[in-house]
Amino acid sequence: MTSVQESTDSATDEEPAIEAPDPHRRPRGAMIVNPYSSGMTGKREREIVTTLREHMDLEVRRTERGGHAPKLARELMESGHLDVLISCGGDGTANEILNGMTLGNDTADDRPAFAIVPAGGTNVLARSIGYPNHPVRATAKLAEAIVERRTRRINLATVDERVFMFSAGVGLDGEIVKRMEQRRSGRRPSDMAHLSSIVGYYATQRFALGETMTVTVDGTGEQLRAALVLVGNTTPMTYMGRMPVHFMPDATLEGGLDFMAPSRANAGFAIRNATQAMGLGRKNNRLVSADKMRLRHDVSGFKIECDEPTPVQVDGEFIGERTHITFGLLERCIDLVV
Repeated sequence: MTSVQESTDSATDEEPAIEAPDPHRRPRGAMIVNPYSSGMTGKREREIVTTLREHMDLEVRRTERGGHAPKLARELMESGHLDVLISCGGDGTANEILNGMTLGNDTADDRPAFAIVPAGGTNVLARSIGYPNHPVRATAKLAEAIVERRTRRINLATVDERVFMFSAGVGLDGEIVKRMEQRRSGRRPSDMAHLSSIVGYYATQRFALGETMTVTVDGTGEQLRAALVLVGNTTPMTYMGRMPVHFMPDATLEGGLDFMAPSRANAGFAIRNATQAMGLGRKNNRLVSADKMRLRHDVSGFKIECDEPTPVQVDGEFIGERTHITFGLLERCIDLVV
């Protein structure tokens, strides 16, 4: 991990010097807590803070509303001298914090490492890198990883102005997240509520989604007409309870973007694809052919032009309806504590 040290020469405009990590010094960290996350209580927050402070110097900030975390992250970044910035909340909180860290290509050496205490409903990224799906149990492992400075230098994805960690969707996926947010009152809706919403949406479309957007792949210029687009920066893309869902099984945090852009998605396709993604059904044989999925692996970016405004979600958060959408990649932009 690295931290930023203030310049000793106030007469120059040089960037702050980068302090080499000292294995004998207690790590210096800050944690942004979302007290409204599904898995967070006052008692758990106290246990998490106590555990971390046994191993590191820790400053704690709490969000007061949605969209507050990026502001807190920017303030903490400007204060400098951090080895690690910790998100304590769900995937949405982690996403907001990363968007407040002003990331770009090759910025990992100039930023504190990033860590996650999984305190949300799904906790996709934290679970995918090996943490228990329980904030207090995960904190014990996280504290050990911070002290031992165990990190992976990763890439992150972008959609227009937003950074995202593990998944995005245009069309069906965005519509379902939009509907869930409209129904939401406090806690995260259940997996059954999501399934019900998917069935309901398919019913309104007569159980078949046709081509409504054009995807143009960077570098190759390949164009695809698609009914929906799912994008992955790692796998799994999400979880159904304890079961990981691998729509893009070859995606990695160190690689490029993977996406799926089927030209047509009827109810049968959706059921077979979801079954396959959860590792069920036939063994050693695909339930949905690669041709029908139109899966592309390890691309640097692509653009989508929709026939009409279409819902978009990133990391499980609805970001609006758009007609022109650009996906990109930030390479080697952050060190993730694992």
